[in-house]
Amino acid sequence: VTLGFTEKNLQADLESGKVWKRLLHYDHVGYMMCAGTPGTDNMTTNGQSDGAGLVPGHAYSVLTVCELSNGAKLLRMRNPWGKFEWDGDWGDRSRLWNDTLRDEAAHLAKSFGQATEGTFWMSWADVLTNFESLSVCFTRGFEKDNAHPWFEQRAKSHFKFNKFERKGHQVSVTNSFILTVQEEGTEVVLGMHQEDSRICNAPSYVDMGIT
Repeated sequence: VTLGFTEKNLQADLESGKVWKRLLHYDHVGYMMCAGTPGTDNMTTNGQSDGAGLVPGHAYSVLTVCELSNGAKLLRMRNPWGKFEWDGDWGDRSRLWNDTLRDEAAHLAKSFGQATEGTFWMSWADVLTNFESLSVCFTRGFEKDNAHPWFEQRAKSHFKFNKFERKGHQVSVTNSFILTVQEEGTEVVLGMHQEDSRICNAPSYVDMGIT
């Protein structure tokens, strides 16, 4: 699932805090996450290789999502290159840190080996300002205590398009499918995939949506 921070249908959930709560949940159950900056990488191509600041048009791993005792909403992130780190609020040299908060953050941070180069903390507000999207991979087998297992079901089918004219406009309708969720509180992620156009004799892609 990819969350585009500028998408109109996501703004209400961003303002209400629902997206933040979802990220806390994703972090708790161990899903993999990464975030992408907008633009095009012009730092490395122009020889700016001092390793400071965020790289535009680049992906950063999201290692930890947490909320400190002082209310700070933070993400621990890492540039896979091992350099080009965030140098703003909550960065390594930020004055917002004190010994107590550093110890608390270190306790909450997940350990992924000994490598710390390229790793930094960043506030949720600054992530929304400096990144354009965050992607989540729903991995199986890593949930803590298997408290939130999930299952995958795939169904192959065909959409039959019937075209007709209505009030002077061409309208296309297809057969429909109904998904019934029987257990209350269940989170469902729906995806639609078309046969890869690179496959021999595969049909052309068509625009489809879920309502």
